[in-house]
Amino acid sequence: MRGKPADYLKKYCGSCQKCVVNANNFSESQISAMLQVNPEICLHLSDSHPELTIKKAISEENDWECGYQGVTQKGLPIIQTARSLAAVEDGVRRGYRPVFVASDYSGYVGRKRRFSYWSKANVVLCQSDFRGMVGPLSGYEGGVSSIMVRHDDDRHPSPLAAYMIPDDIKPGDKVYVADIIEEIVGQHWNQGDSWRKISAEAVWNGEALDMNYCEPIMMMG
Repeated sequence: MRGKPADYLKKYCGSCQKCVVNANNFSESQISAMLQVNPEICLHLSDSHPELTIKKAISEENDWECGYQGVTQKGLPIIQTARSLAAVEDGVRRGYRPVFVASDYSGYVGRKRRFSYWSKANVVLCQSDFRGMVGPLSGYEGGVSSIMVRHDDDRHPSPLAAYMIPDDIKPGDKVYVADIIEEIVGQHWNQGDSWRKISAEAVWNGEALDMNYCEPIMMMG
């Protein structure tokens, strides 16, 4: 992903949690082939693409707007997150200030995964709900061999992350962070799972973003 931004093949989008493919250099047949392989793929096409016809250019504004610029329905500026060196460099070229935040995994967020081998049925299972489990949580018992692990499904693999702050944001301004870097718990389940908080309102203090933090939602069942 190094080089000119226009030449990048893929860039991670913190709003939709996907890698967006730059299809500006692809033909219609190549784009059709990619959609057949993955109908849920995210593509970037400029309005100057020779084979692109825009039939409807009206969209509804919402908190998940992609791109560097945008506001929420409340009128809060959306702060985007860069999760690669190339993305940070691209943002700096656009005039944004990078605020680096450690994206280390500390283990507060994660879902349980129980992997087991059931010799009676000769099957291997992956389960996350205690109510449907057969045999011990871990170890060996009654013909079932199991191990319990925790994994953060939402964690992006890149160790580099930075919030891209526009130059017109002043200390004390309230903003909307579309892709939180810090490991903040948003939801708990009484069975032991927890999910990270993906987005939140925040206040820019001139050096960092103060997240609008509230107690995690506790789910029972």
